[in-house]
Amino acid sequence: MTDEPLVFVPAHPRVTDYGKDIGVELRGTDRGDLIGIAFSSLQRLVAALGDYQPWVTMDRGKFTAFVGAAGAPFVCVDPALEMVQRWSAADVERLGRDRA
Repeated sequence: MTDEPLVFVPAHPRVTDYGKDIGVELRGTDRGDLIGIAFSSLQRLVAALGDYQPWVTMDRGKFTAFVGAAGAPFVCVDPALEMVQRWSAADVERLGRDRA
């Protein structure tokens, strides 16, 4: 068991050469850095990204290590609304078709 708080992470299913996987969504900053974004509650994630955003929960330490290994040295929890892109119902439907 870990004492790390859980965060709600924008993510989506993906298929790789190794099988099915989860892709966490990274964002770029104005300086060109990659950052991992997460939210302290599901309500905050939905408020920022909308009802159609796929997500997973992770403990914050594992999330930080995961995105760091993916090349994102920074993590932002509860980011400002203007820096995030929202998923739509059509995006989710397209994701389902692409996986079929």
